[in-house]
Amino acid sequence: MSNALTLKGKTRTQVGGRAVKKVRRAGNVPGIIYGKKSSPKAIEINEEELASALHHAASEQVLINLELEEASGTATHLALVQEVQHSPLSDSILHIDLHEVSQTEKISAHVPVVEHGEPVGVKQGGGRLEVVLRELEVECLPKDLPEKIVVEVSGLNIGEFIHVKDVAAPEGVTITNDPELTICSVAAPRVSEEEDAPAADASAEPEMIKEKKEEEGS
Repeated sequence: MSNALTLKGKTRTQVGGRAVKKVRRAGNVPGIIYGKKSSPKAIEINEEELASALHHAASEQVLINLELEEASGTATHLALVQEVQHSPLSDSILHIDLHEVSQTEKISAHVPVVEHGEPVGVKQGGGRLEVVLRELEVECLPKDLPEKIVVEVSGLNIGEFIHVKDVAAPEGVTITNDPELTICSVAAPRVSEEEDAPAADASAEPEMIKEKKEEEGS
């Protein structure tokens, strides 16, 4: 069951490059909130509070109860984090996009996959677990949005796979990925080149090719 994060923010009337720089200098993150039944609003959220909330979440695509200061007063908006832009240098948050949702309408989201257990093929056979899908696409009501989907891998042996169709979705949640997609598998242990190369036969003598001498007087 999803627990929405609670954050405070406020609308902003000024937009554009200069306005955004001013917002960031004040220690806030510029953003936008939009939805089917409301026009887009330019907003700002305290950077420290936002970074702390996202740091403790399993994924950046989480639900937020945004207590927004607007011209008409404070209103609470339930929103799904759609995109978070980070600085490539400092990893600080540059911008956030929020999609306002309704408690009674299903949403689509990406949920992280978490592997549980140590595969028998790794523990006993020396294989290695290879994860192909790190996230699963789901559809559900906001109240049912899981923070993660746990996949049990302890029974996997070398050469075995877990596909999307093998995962039991939480109650109220539908996984919308192709059922045949591979989530993870256990591969055979790597063989080094030295081990893989055939051993030389010490008893074998190299083939000697002798040139035939020309007969004298020919």
